[in-house]
Amino acid sequence: MAQELVLITGGTGFVGYACLVRALDQGYRVRLAIRNESSIEKIKTAPSCQPHLGSIDFVIVKDMTGETAFDDAVQGVSYVIHVASPTPGPDTV
Repeated sequence: MAQELVLITGGTGFVGYACLVRALDQGYRVRLAIRNESSIEKIKTAPSCQPHLGSIDFVIVKDMTGETAFDDAVQGVSYVIHVASPTPGPDTV
């Protein structure tokens, strides 16, 4: 486990954030897949993440529904925790 890299999607949501904090507390490095850059600052300033900032990196995945959306994000990871859900657009029923 020592310094293994975990990709987490949905890390800004309730369940995903709990997964993020738990992984960091257990000593994992985390790559957080997020939809927009504004979420980065929210994670960086969260008190639970403060002691682990050196163990978090971010990747922007604007549209997770694309076939190749996570190709770059999964490079070098040992585990994936996929908690995100696509957000319906205005044309979705």
